[in-house]
Amino acid sequence: MIRKLLRRADANCPPIDFESYEPGHFLRYLLALQTSEGKRFGASTYNSRRSSLHHLYTIYEKKQSTEFKEELSLLFKSLRRRITEEKQEGDGRIQTGKSPISYNLYKKINEYMLKEGTTESVFGRAFLCITWNLICRSKNTTTIHLHHLEWSDDCLNIYFAHMKNDQLGTRKRDPRHIYANPIEPCVCPILAIAVYFSIFSITGTKDSSLFPGKNQYKRFAKYFDFILNKYSTEIMDEFGLEVKDIGVHSLRKGAASYVSSGSTCAPPQVATNIRAGWTMGQIQDTYLRFESAGDQYVGRVVTGLPLCSPKFAVLPPQFDCCIEDSEEIVKIMFPSLPSGLKSTGRFLSASLLFHLDFLKDILIPSHPLLLSSFLTSEQLSGMKKSIVVKYAWEEDENFKIVITDGTNQRDIESLCQVEVLKDDSNQSSASLERVFGHHPIPQEGRGSLQIRKATGIPPHVMLLASMQKVINSQHFFLQKMKETINLEFDKREVGHATFQVQKQVEQMLTSFEANVITKLDSLGDGKERKDGTPDDTCPTRNHNGGRWYHWGGKYRRVPHDWVFPNKMTLRTAWHRWFLVDYSNKVCPLRYLTSTDLHNCKNGRRNISSLKTLMNAMILEARKKQVYVDKPNEEQLDSMFKVASGKLFSFENTRAAETLSWHTYIRYLNKAKKQRKKK
Repeated sequence: MIRKLLRRADANCPPIDFESYEPGHFLRYLLALQTSEGKRFGASTYNSRRSSLHHLYTIYEKKQSTEFKEELSLLFKSLRRRITEEKQEGDGRIQTGKSPISYNLYKKINEYMLKEGTTESVFGRAFLCITWNLICRSKNTTTIHLHHLEWSDDCLNIYFAHMKNDQLGTRKRDPRHIYANPIEPCVCPILAIAVYFSIFSITGTKDSSLFPGKNQYKRFAKYFDFILNKYSTEIMDEFGLEVKDIGVHSLRKGAASYVSSGSTCAPPQVATNIRAGWTMGQIQDTYLRFESAGDQYVGRVVTGLPLCSPKFAVLPPQFDCCIEDSEEIVKIMFPSLPSGLKSTGRFLSASLLFHLDFLKDILIPSHPLLLSSFLTSEQLSGMKKSIVVKYAWEEDENFKIVITDGTNQRDIESLCQVEVLKDDSNQSSASLERVFGHHPIPQEGRGSLQIRKATGIPPHVMLLASMQKVINSQHFFLQKMKETINLEFDKREVGHATFQVQKQVEQMLTSFEANVITKLDSLGDGKERKDGTPDDTCPTRNHNGGRWYHWGGKYRRVPHDWVFPNKMTLRTAWHRWFLVDYSNKVCPLRYLTSTDLHNCKNGRRNISSLKTLMNAMILEARKKQVYVDKPNEEQLDSMFKVASGKLFSFENTRAAETLSWHTYIRYLNKAKKQRKKK
C-alpha cells in the first residue's frame, strides 16, 4: 500500500508532514535502524537513507530549506564521526560494504566452479569471468547482447550502450577489450565463454542476450552465494575472509584494485577509471579521452597475465590452417552460433580445443562438456594439431650451433660460431619451446595465421623478451660447447685416468663427511657426564631437540655468542620454555643450565628468574589438571590460558598480553613479599 501511494505521489496524501518535519525526526529514524545482530549500520547505509529522503521531497515537489539542509548536514557529520569512533574501538567492520576479493581468491572460485560439473556452474563461471574482466557492475553484464560482441586482432571486444555514469548514452561507444589467458586456463575468459556456448544453445533468434532470461543477476548472485558457503571453511583458512563479507560487487572492487595497484607497473589510472565506468568530471570528456592502447593494457592485466614476464605478450590460441577448415570445426562445436560471430567462434573453438586436455583432467566425468557431441567428431584430433600459441615478440630467427667434425685444440674458436637462419615460415618456435615450453608451430600443412597484430603490450615487456632471448641463446650455446669439449676429450682419452682418481677421492670425502656428521649427531643424543662432556653410551635419547656446541673446552647447548631472549612476552616465554628454537638450533629453555650460559651476559640470573616464573605457571596448570610434560603447540595454548590467569590478574589492562615476562617476575616477587608480611 505504501509503495502504491508513493508511486502516485498524491499531494493530498503525503507520507510525512513536510511542513513540520525536522532533521531531528530523521535522525531518530536512523538511530532506530539496527542490524540483525543489534549493531549500528555503516555510513553508506545512512547515506542511502538520506538520498531517499531527498528523493521523497523531490517527487512531492517540496524543497528543503537552507536551515534544514545545514542542520541535517551537521547531524550527519556527528553520526559519521561516532560510527568511525566505534569502528576504531572494535565495534563493527572497518571496511565499508562488501570486501574486495583478491586475484588468488578469484582464481580459486573459478576452480571451485569448474569442479562442480553442473550447467549452473558453466553459467556462473562465464558470468564471473566477464564481470571480472570488464570491471563492470553486474547489471551491465546482464545487458550484454550477442551483437555487442566482436573479435578484433587478438582480443574480444564488448560494447556498452548504457551505464550508470552515462544514462543518456551521449558518450562515444568505446569497446572493452577482453584477452585470453592460455597460461592459466582456469581464469581464461575466452575459455569460459567457449564452454558456455558449447553447453547452452545460444541462437540469438528469440532473445539476443548473452545470458537470456529474466533476473540473471539474481540467478548468478544465488549461485555465487552457494559456492562461497560451500567452500566457506577453505576460504576462511586460506584468505582470512568471511563469506558474509563477500558479495557480487566484490568482483568489481577486487578487479579494480588488482589492476590499479596489483603491481608497480600498473596501467594508467585514467584507463582503469574509464573501463570501470567511473566519472572524473567534465575534464574527462575534454582532455582524458578513451584510447584503445590504454584499455588494451588494462585488459591484459585484469585477465591475469604475468605483468613482469615476457609471457605477458602471449597471443590467444589460434588455428594455423585455412579459414574453411576452421569454420568447419566451428560448425561442429557451435552449431547454433549466430552468423555474426563467425570470427569470434574460430577463436572460441581454438581455445576450447587447445585446453581440452586440461579440462578433461580437472572436470568430473559427468560434466556436461564431456558429454558434448563434438567430442566424437573425427576431425577433432586433426584440428587440435593445427592450434598454436605464439608470443607477440617472436621474430623469424633460429639459433643453431655449428659443430665441425675433427675439431682440435687450435680450432676451439670454431665452436663459438653461431649461424642465424632466416626462415619466414618458422618464427623460432623451436628455440622458444626450450625456454617457455609452448607448442611448436607445425612445419607441414601450414596455413595463414589469423592474428596479424598484437595489442596492449607495454614497452617493458618487449625489453624483458629481448633479455630472455639473449639468456636463452647463451644457455644453449654454453651447453653445446660443454658437450662438444667433453666429446673431444673423450675421443682422445684426455684426463681419463685422472678422472677415475678424482671420482674415488670424491667418494672417500663424501663417506668421511657422512661419518663425521653421524658422530656429531650422536653427541646430541646422549646425556652429559658430571664433567660436562657428552655420554655417547647413554641409551636414553636427549629430548631437548637442540644441538651441541663446543666452546670453552666443553660441549654446551647454546653457541658462545648466544644472547638470552629478554624481550619476550609471557606467551612467547611459555612457548620457548617447552619448544625448540629451530631457527637458532637451540633446545627449549627449560633444559639450559648455568654451564650452558657461562658466556652469556646475565644469562644465569635470567634463566633463574624465568624458571621461577615458569614453575609458578606450571604449578597453576597442575592444580587445574591440564599440565602436559611434552606438549604440542595446541596443548601449550590450552595450558597457557589456564596457567596465565593468575599472572594476568596483576595487570588489569588491555596491554596485559603485550608486557614483557620481566614485568610478571616483578609482580610475582611483589606478591610473595606481601604474603610473607601477612
